Formats: sequence, structure tokens, C-alpha cells
Amino acid sequence: MQMNRDMIFRRYQLEISAVDRARFVAEGNHNMTTSLATEPGTLTMIATHADDAGTHNVVFELYRDQASYQLHARSPQFKRYGQLAQAVVTGKAMDELQLEYLNSPQAGLNVSGASTQQILMFDLTVRPEWQAEFKARLTAKLDQDHGQVVAGYAATFRDQPARGLLLLTYQQSTDRVTDSKAWSAWLGQYAQPVTSQVLTVDTMVAQAGL
Repeated sequence: MQMNRDMIFRRYQLEISAVDRARFVAEGNHNMTTSLATEPGTLTMIATHADDAGTHNVVFELYRDQASYQLHARSPQFKRYGQLAQAVVTGKAMDELQLEYLNSPQAGLNVSGASTQQILMFDLTVRPEWQAEFKARLTAKLDQDHGQVVAGYAATFRDQPARGLLLLTYQQSTDRVTDSKAWSAWLGQYAQPVTSQVLTVDTMVAQAGL
């Protein structure tokens, strides 16, 4: 897929109470799976949690362009989700990202329920001497070294071009553990600091043909 500046890629960090988790996840799943089926410009939506209680939730959304996002924002399923979010979300942060790399199954993705999939998320800042070359080196490594990665995304922060996120999705935690040290070591050659976080997938949808 051709990356361009018109794409909207966002990360949301949402805090909720554990008692609200079941209905929050259910409504998020309805929003995402319905949007996948009815909105061709909604390319990818991912809902995850970072803690055992599911109180810290990390959500990613990718839209083809602003018009696609506005169509989603007016949709009935998003309005339902938004009403619940207003009631249960106790803390929220959002990052505007620029997509730099995407590796998604040609058949698309529609994962929800008792998923075993995990995302290894790296947050990194590329050292000045590598900024001109890092994107090409990372793209080459991702293209050559898919391994057990189900889907991969790399992005930069729009307000901090030297800072990036790398999302590597694995079917099983054992696959993620195997790759984690190797990726940390590779990224450490070019970036400082490099931090990682494991996210458990609640819902992950992506259009076919990306």
C-alpha cells in the first residue's frame, strides 16, 4: 500500500475501571467490526489492553483520508461507542502518527473474542546520525524478516519526526518472546531510548488488500 500524508493514523490511550471492562470491550468490538464491514476507508482498527485487569487500553485507528474519518465519526456504531466512552473513560491521551510501513494479510483481519494475539510495541527515538537512513533500514528488515509476525506497522509521531512506534503482531506469546530480544538489540543500534510494551489484542480488524 502506498503511504501518504492524507492517511490518518492515531493511537489512543484510554483508562477505564475494571468493572466497566466487559461492556467497553463489547461496544468497541461492535464499533470496529461494523466499521470494517461498512466503511472501505476505515483501513485498520485495533483495540488492546496492557494490564491484566484491562484498565489501561491502547487503541489504534487508520483511515484512508479525512473524508473516511468523518464518515466513521458520523456512523451509528461510533456514536454508540462514543456515548459509552464518555461515561466510562477516566483518562485519555491521543497521538497523531504518520504511517511509514504496513504489512497486513491480503485476506484482511477480523480478530476478536478469546484472542491469543499479542502486539509487541516499541517506542523509540532515532539518534541524529541515523535519521537519514533509519527508515530504509527498518523497511528492509521488516520486508526480509517477517518471521512469526501476523501484521506489522511502523509510524513516526507527526510532532516529533525522530520518534517512532513499531507494532509487531504475533499469534502466540511464545512467538513474541522469541523475537523481543532480537528486535530490541537491532533497534538499539540506531535509536536511544528504546522502550517496549506488550499489548494483548481484544479486537483487530483490517481491510483486505492492504
